[in-house]
Amino acid sequence: MAKVAIFTGGFQSGKTTAIIELSKRRTLFGFASPVRNGKRFLINLETGEERALEFNEASTSKEKLSVGRFVFNPQTFDWARGALLKLTRESKSPVIIDEYGPLELRGEGFEPFLNDGSILTLNLQFVIVVREKLIEKFVEKFKINNPQIIYDLNELR
Repeated sequence: MAKVAIFTGGFQSGKTTAIIELSKRRTLFGFASPVRNGKRFLINLETGEERALEFNEASTSKEKLSVGRFVFNPQTFDWARGALLKLTRESKSPVIIDEYGPLELRGEGFEPFLNDGSILTLNLQFVIVVREKLIEKFVEKFKINNPQIIYDLNELR
């Protein structure tokens, strides 16, 4: 059974920065989602590859995922979910997912990966960034018993 740690903290409290800093000292797998120049990107923590997660205002793409004022590129999530599946097949761990938010509550973004019935049964460690106000919904949805809730990545076991 997977070990699931929920990494949480306040809005813009440095969760993504902490992940990126830890990845410089320890091998991590999965994705961080930093904001640069007002736009969010996904970074593959294993390869360093980056892709724009948010569309810019000039985008004419008909395929979009919108949450509030944010407009996301579904192809970037497809890329990330494919990489996450590869990591789990190769039993690489810990797997970081930054983040589980309102988009995932709607069944989009990273949610299809997490909702694959077998993913959270694997003998891997997952660290999932979850907003404090969404922890209860996340734990309930995925039926996670006694998740480790951490506010500092140094607490990661």
